[in-house]
Amino acid sequence: MVIIKKKKRYHTWYLFFLGIKIVLSEFKYANTVYMKKFFIINSILFLIFPAFGQNVNIDSIVFSHDTILNKIISFIPHNWIYYTKGNDMIFERGDSSYVLHENRVNAPKKNETKTQQNERIVKNGTKIKSKIVLKFEEKWDYNKMIVIKNNNAYLYKNLQSLPDKYNINNLYDSTLSTKSNAVYIGKTKSEKNKIDKYLKEKDEILSKVTAKPNYNTQKYSFFIKELIGCNDDNNFAYPENASAELYQILSVFFELSSK
Repeated sequence: MVIIKKKKRYHTWYLFFLGIKIVLSEFKYANTVYMKKFFIINSILFLIFPAFGQNVNIDSIVFSHDTILNKIISFIPHNWIYYTKGNDMIFERGDSSYVLHENRVNAPKKNETKTQQNERIVKNGTKIKSKIVLKFEEKWDYNKMIVIKNNNAYLYKNLQSLPDKYNINNLYDSTLSTKSNAVYIGKTKSEKNKIDKYLKEKDEILSKVTAKPNYNTQKYSFFIKELIGCNDDNNFAYPENASAELYQILSVFFELSSK
């Protein structure tokens, strides 16, 4: 694949108003209190930094003449690089970050200042480079999307019927269960056998589900493969700019790619 590098200039106010639109579109998808707070912080970082100065110089590449992707890349923060490795497109921050794995949803809130929190992240965390890894392939056409959508819907319908099939609804544990994962606990040998059969068939069904693209550009479909070095429900990242910039790139993908 030939990658051509060139320079583009975008007026600051264009970035500013795009930032507002992106933040609003992402905010409504935040499903936890933490994530809603996080998007507010992101919005400040995203909107303030580009807003100073008259123009912003941003590197841009032509990715196999994909105009949508080329435009997305033009909004990448200046301190990030981007490259391909096999069928992966990788966005990587130039400066190092620190990540500390920690439950941020159910864990009790620590009585510490922001400075103390940052010191703890650096002391106990892992030094890494914030990174987005996207798998890409030839853009899915409409027919393929419909076939996959219908097939997945059929599989998920079967998945929902499994608790009734194995008669384990009364074994549901609301404390251990999450929105994405129902947990069933058995006490007797018979109950545990039913749960084992349920889990086995559940895994078989899920193995047949096909992941749909997270983003589509002019010529490619992209799938989020890995996010490294960002704030989420299970990780603290320092500095916060690293995480904000990572989510900024994803937000631009969301806003500018075809739905």
